Amino acid sequence: RSICFALDADWGFGKTFFLRNFAEDLRLKGHPVVWFDAWLNDLSEDPLIGFIAELQASLEPWIKKQPKVKAKVRAAAVAKLAKLVGHGGRALLPLLLAMGKGYAARKIDFSVLEESLANPEESVDALVETSEKNIDDLFASLLKNHTDAKQSVFDLKASITELLNYLGDNAQAELPLYVIVDELDRCRPDYAIKLLEGIKHLFDAEGVCFIVSTNLAQMSESVRAVYGSGFDGYRYLKRFFAFEYRLAEPDRLGLATLLISRSNVFSEKRGISSLEGVIELPNTSELFANHLTLVSDAFGMDARSLQQFFGLCESALIGLDRDSVYPLYLFVLAAIYHRSPAALDKLGKRNLIAENRKEFLTSCGYMGKSILSGTIMIGR
Repeated sequence: RSICFALDADWGFGKTFFLRNFAEDLRLKGHPVVWFDAWLNDLSEDPLIGFIAELQASLEPWIKKQPKVKAKVRAAAVAKLAKLVGHGGRALLPLLLAMGKGYAARKIDFSVLEESLANPEESVDALVETSEKNIDDLFASLLKNHTDAKQSVFDLKASITELLNYLGDNAQAELPLYVIVDELDRCRPDYAIKLLEGIKHLFDAEGVCFIVSTNLAQMSESVRAVYGSGFDGYRYLKRFFAFEYRLAEPDRLGLATLLISRSNVFSEKRGISSLEGVIELPNTSELFANHLTLVSDAFGMDARSLQQFFGLCESALIGLDRDSVYPLYLFVLAAIYHRSPAALDKLGKRNLIAENRKEFLTSCGYMGKSILSGTIMIGR
């Protein structure tokens, strides 16, 4: 059966990393996977066009898996995919035509209006008659477009199910098909809403599982930006998702340990500077990871920010012409710069950084006693 759920997490908490690995695991198990990056496609005025194109591109490799001896089977699958894309196009066309203003402009007989302006007394009745006919024609056309759109969406869902069943029988595809929509919370509010409103018609397509990666709190704000500040954005989003899964906060120590282990820059530094001089420790990497975690915790960094911040640390370390480093001092400066370069400039102008490192670290009182205690521990 079909299902749709939201993967919820704050920005930078690893949603994309998790889903890319999950998608790879699904592919290894034989499931067709459609990956739609909403952020890369939000330049389009109609989200469904990009979505149908991605659906087509993701299913074509399964058709190519057919051996040459099954040419008829492959041709039949190609025909079914073409049918799917055709239904997708027909589902879009009435919706685009039904926008109203542009359509009405094409339906109005402007030659009659020009004649009416030239002979106002003689053509009032003709103008009224023409206007009424135009309105009737427009309304009838919009009704037909609405009916055609509903039928086309129904046909599109049916063709998706038909193709999936065919691939399951002839291409060893495991069902369901997984459709992953990533980076929805980074899109323009109007685009994100239009995408959800568009693909919701496919949520009940048999044999399809939708996973939408987003930050529900941020998306709720996007909904309010479109529908008004008093609108209940979260309740609106509940219409789309059968349930939600909240991604756990990443383990900063685990990520810090991984970053240190993969860094050639930090492995080249043999000594650890303390406030009292240079010391040697048996496990330098562990100390680096612990203090990287200490500072990232103090600044409340998410996983993505931690990686960006660590990149700054590596860049700074490359420029040092010494074999030892005072890690906590380096990490605090890099963290301040990552948060606000202007704040680091102000500290530099006040000579808080250069004159006395211990006083500088002590002055960072908002980071708590953990930073200072870590400094003393290194100095032992």
